[in-house]
Amino acid sequence: MNAFRSSDSDRFCSDLRAGLFYLFLLGLTLRTVHLAASADNPLLYMPVLDEAYYVELGRAIAAGNLLGEDGLFFMDPLYGYFLGGLFFLFGDNLTTVRLVQIGLDSVNILLIYGIGTRVYGKRAGAVSAFLYALYPIAFFYSLLILKTTVAVTLLLASVLMLLGCIDSGRRRDWLFLGLLLGLMTYLWANLILMLPLSVVFILSYQKMPWRKSILHCTIVLAGFAIMLVPGVLRNYASAGELALMNTQGGRLLYACNNPFNLTGRYNVPVFSRAEPVFSEKDFHAEAERRLGRPLTRKAVSRYWAAETFRFLNDNPGVVPVLLYNKLKGSIGHCEIPTNHSYESAARFSPLLGWPFPFFSVVLALGVPGLVIGVWQSRKAVVLLLPILATLTTILVFYTSSRLRMPAVPFLIIGTGICMPVLWNWIRMGRWGKASMAVAASGIILLVSVSIPCPPKSGGEEFFLAKAYHHIDELEKARQTALEGAATYPRQARFQVLLGMIAGAEEMPEKAIEHNVKALQLDPGNVDAWHNMGLIYFETGRPKEAVRCFEKALALEERAGTRRFLEQARQKICNKNNQASP
Repeated sequence: MNAFRSSDSDRFCSDLRAGLFYLFLLGLTLRTVHLAASADNPLLYMPVLDEAYYVELGRAIAAGNLLGEDGLFFMDPLYGYFLGGLFFLFGDNLTTVRLVQIGLDSVNILLIYGIGTRVYGKRAGAVSAFLYALYPIAFFYSLLILKTTVAVTLLLASVLMLLGCIDSGRRRDWLFLGLLLGLMTYLWANLILMLPLSVVFILSYQKMPWRKSILHCTIVLAGFAIMLVPGVLRNYASAGELALMNTQGGRLLYACNNPFNLTGRYNVPVFSRAEPVFSEKDFHAEAERRLGRPLTRKAVSRYWAAETFRFLNDNPGVVPVLLYNKLKGSIGHCEIPTNHSYESAARFSPLLGWPFPFFSVVLALGVPGLVIGVWQSRKAVVLLLPILATLTTILVFYTSSRLRMPAVPFLIIGTGICMPVLWNWIRMGRWGKASMAVAASGIILLVSVSIPCPPKSGGEEFFLAKAYHHIDELEKARQTALEGAATYPRQARFQVLLGMIAGAEEMPEKAIEHNVKALQLDPGNVDAWHNMGLIYFETGRPKEAVRCFEKALALEERAGTRRFLEQARQKICNKNNQASP
């Protein structure tokens, strides 16, 4: 009998390992197919906004600049070091980065299985892993040169490690947990919220003397503090300041909570450009203009944080409006873009058009599943920690698909709990409980899909057209930019881009015409003045070029514009000398 039981157990373990392998292989295959299907997406070949910043940071680190950049980091640095390591080992190749992230996101399937199994059993773990393997929005983020996929991996690993620490109780495990929580804050500063939430969970969950629980929390805090030391030393060596976090916090806080933006979404004020590096400079310049003195990056961040709190304190009535809009956007079915549009990516990959499982479905089944899980198993409370950390971040800053993505795997685990339990209730004839769960899911689904998508800003069309221009597909670039200019006739950036396309097609007069239109819409558009100066310079009209370059430099100091200005002036001098007898 014992031999028979042992044989059954071995067969079960073998089947389980085979099932996990097939789930991993399914996720890996689907994500790889998505990469192949997206080959015609020009945005994969032109990093934009946050992507561009991280690629340049990674290149600097790979080239030997281990400090990354001068002064304090204004964005979370760990993803830049991640890219730097890949560039150093495999060369400056974004396809390699995407393949590594596809591998990490496939590992996330196994991590989800591990968490689901520990909190509610193997069936919940298997269903959750299967759902994440099919989740198309995870496919989307695995191809972006953004920290989202890596953040999901570290967050899942930290929750699984927390559960392992609860079971083992070994001090070294608690130390490693603290180190991992500290590492996560370098990747995404808002994940620092996982530290206090984990401490509360440890103190409330463990059935042991308070002294032992406090000792475990102290070890976690010590590990966290140890991990922060390299960052503090790096910041002091680079900027002469003691700083823990990045310096963009104040800028982001104000951009999402100011008198001119109550939408709950990210939207820079009129004095700032959208690109992160330029936005940081514009916010810095505006803070110095208002205060009338030079400021450090850290002081600028403090200033904008103080401005945000002053606005909210003086206008308490806007607080519920902001919170409502942020919450509404967070539970809505739309994937609100901040860098890349899911809708735009779906044009190139049919895998992104799958109807199941989408966010609204995961939310509708995940929330009842979490309630069921917490009601029946105290361990399931751990699933709420990353969801609370994510929701808090959104309510403080802004709502977007990228910010809510770290919570999705835990909602999927909730779905993995709900579906087998619901099926079991139906099979056993427990119609009351089944009806309540179905009704709750139906209401949540209806609310989610009924929330309208926010109006488009034109960014999707602009960056797509710019990407086509970047890879020299000029006809597609022009058509996309013309569509954008027709849809958003008051946006100067489409006219600037059309001017660049006309210049690449060797139509200088047409390029000048588009830049003139851009300046009629936005007289302070530096790119339009600079680009028009280049056209004049290249077509032998240095006087007109000098006028345009001087206008551009009056608006913003740029080394490239300054260099072309000097060359244009030299051309004028040469012409005058040749004309002199």
